[in-house]
Amino acid sequence: MKQTANESGFTMIELMIVMAMIGILAAIAAPGFQRMRHNGLTKSTARSMADMLDFARSKAMQTGNPHLVFFGVDTGGNPYLLSDGLPSAMFVVEDNVVTDCLVTNNELIYALPTLEPGVRLFRGLGDPPDFIAVPPTAGDVGDQDGVPVTGMSFAMPDGTDAQWILFGGDGIPRRFSAGAQCDAGSEAEIGRGGGTVYVNGARNPANDWDGRQYAVEVTPLGGVKIQRYDWSQNAWRIR
Repeated sequence: MKQTANESGFTMIELMIVMAMIGILAAIAAPGFQRMRHNGLTKSTARSMADMLDFARSKAMQTGNPHLVFFGVDTGGNPYLLSDGLPSAMFVVEDNVVTDCLVTNNELIYALPTLEPGVRLFRGLGDPPDFIAVPPTAGDVGDQDGVPVTGMSFAMPDGTDAQWILFGGDGIPRRFSAGAQCDAGSEAEIGRGGGTVYVNGARNPANDWDGRQYAVEVTPLGGVKIQRYDWSQNAWRIR
C-alpha cells in the first residue's frame, strides 16, 4: 500500500517537540553531571596527593636520603613550572645533591599537574571570611591556624605555616625551618612533621555545593590515610 506524504517519517513540528524535550532533559541533567565531574576530580586529586606522600616516604626509606614534598612552592617560595608553563600543584624532591631543602641540581623526581579548575586546598565551603567551617580530622596533629589560608596544617618548629613535609631516611616526617635555618638532617623535630592537606573541589562559582571534602592525613610516624567529610553526620570518615 502506498504511503501518503502525511504518513511517512516525522513532521517538522514533531521534530521540534522532540528537540525541545531533549533540551529540557539536558538542562535538568547538566548540574548533576557537573557535580559528579567535580566530585570525581576532588577524589582523584586527594588520591594522587596521598599516593605521592606514600611514594616520597617509601623512596626515603629505600634510599636513606631525605625526601621532601612541596605543595605549590619550595622553601624559597619558588614554584616548579611544568612543560606547559603552569606551576605544579605538588612535587617531590630527593634532597641528596645539595641538602638545602630547595629544588636544585635536578633533584626533582616527580610532579603533579596544576590543580583542576574548581579544585582547591581548603577546609570548608565558601570563601573567607564568609565560609562554612569544617572541623579538622581527629588525627590532625598539625597547626590549625594556617589552614584557612594554605589548606594544610603543616608547620615549622616556630609554629608558622609550612607548605612542605620532609620524610627522613627512616620514613618519619620532620619539621624544619625554611631559608638559612633549613636542616634536612635535623633530628630535633623528629615525629612532629605530621599534618593534613584538605582538598575541596565540589564548588560551583554560582553557589557552594555541599559536596566532596577530602583530607589527606600524615601521621607523626609517616603513615598516610584519606578521609572524606560526611555532611549528613558532620564527621570525617576513613575512605
